Amino acid sequence: MINKIDLINELNKLSIKNYEDVFSFIMSFNNPIESKSDICLNCPHCGSVEFVKNGKTNKGIQRYICRECNKSFCDTSNTFLYRSRCTEDIWLKFIDCEISGLSLKETAYYNNLSVTTCFYMRHKLYKAIRNLKMKETLSSKVELDCIYTKINLKGTKPSNMPRHSKKRGNTSAYSGISHHKVCIVAAIDENDNMLLEIAGVGSESMEKYTKYTDKFMDTTLIISDSKPCIQQFVNNLGVKNDKVPVIANKKRYTTNLGNSLGDINQLATGITKIIKNSHGVSIRHLQDYLSFYLYKKQLHYRTNRKDHANIMYSY
Repeated sequence: MINKIDLINELNKLSIKNYEDVFSFIMSFNNPIESKSDICLNCPHCGSVEFVKNGKTNKGIQRYICRECNKSFCDTSNTFLYRSRCTEDIWLKFIDCEISGLSLKETAYYNNLSVTTCFYMRHKLYKAIRNLKMKETLSSKVELDCIYTKINLKGTKPSNMPRHSKKRGNTSAYSGISHHKVCIVAAIDENDNMLLEIAGVGSESMEKYTKYTDKFMDTTLIISDSKPCIQQFVNNLGVKNDKVPVIANKKRYTTNLGNSLGDINQLATGITKIIKNSHGVSIRHLQDYLSFYLYKKQLHYRTNRKDHANIMYSY
């Protein structure tokens, strides 16, 4: 039986044209899927494929019970649709608003929902996308660098604050890259597979890159700047490294082979825009926002805008 992870990995390998053909074929069926999945592929708790039907919920949704872990589940377990009272139409409109970059107040107004409901719907959706992005790997030629942003503790209760609150207008005691900055490992390959992961705080290091070694197993060339930690990481991977050289009193933006980190810089600009439009993103939710941003960017590259909400809902 085919597994969801293998299916998603195969879809990510398709060209833009083939991706659109597959999606059009799925959408051409006369009887569309009513729930997120008419056929449950495996147990969401242990991953086993040994399960049997176990009655239905009071809403008529089929339930199953796993023979391995004896836990009960349904098609929507561990998805953003689990225990949601919103209909498919509401979710599709909500997802479309999120893709369009509307604020929570605007989304609540257009969907006739409360801001609180939209807030929880947003984070259920973002966490689902984050779990999906965790399975993605990079291949062939890859651009690699780190992006930095300030630590944001918005929404943290005073009793749980790890440090004193900072007041507006005061200058920071730590300028430049320090332990007050979040380090985000950023990478993108030539097939538009992307990585944006919070690696820790402070400057980039060999240890921060090593956390994501499994993402680079199919890489053949890494384009980067000339930092020693990246060179060490590349040597451990055993792949080629095309570096932007450092020349005294002269700025260089391309390697000797003509490659650059332009796509990484574009990701950095996008992250800055997200944080600005959201009036700051809490460090608790930052990874979810990064994953959603990448997924939305991939949909923009691979499919038509009118299909984005349907594709995101189907996952």
